Amino acid sequence: MDLTIDSNGNPILSGIFTDSIHLGNSNYISYGHEDIFILKCDQNGNIKWSKHGGGVSGEFAYGISNDEFGGVYIGTHFQGPDLFLDSITLHSAVNNSNDLFVAKYDSSGVIK
Repeated sequence: MDLTIDSNGNPILSGIFTDSIHLGNSNYISYGHEDIFILKCDQNGNIKWSKHGGGVSGEFAYGISNDEFGGVYIGTHFQGPDLFLDSITLHSAVNNSNDLFVAKYDSSGVIK
């Protein structure tokens, strides 16, 4: 798990889960083994948005950061063949290899 604080003092957390996780009004079911999640809250702990991504094998969130414009960056890897993040699908270079990636979300949780 990792944590960053944006310029407005809002905490943003990344981590992994297995099976399922309930984050505010969102219920996420794992695509396979471990999946990643991102959770942004306001200063009072109210959830502003959450996201999840995964594939049939394991995914691991290694770090999260943000920029002065509200962008959120997550560094992670997945173990092929595919990783699903919102409407984006990443394909492994070699099936079942460990592929690294960095994803960017805007301040509202839209992947860029």
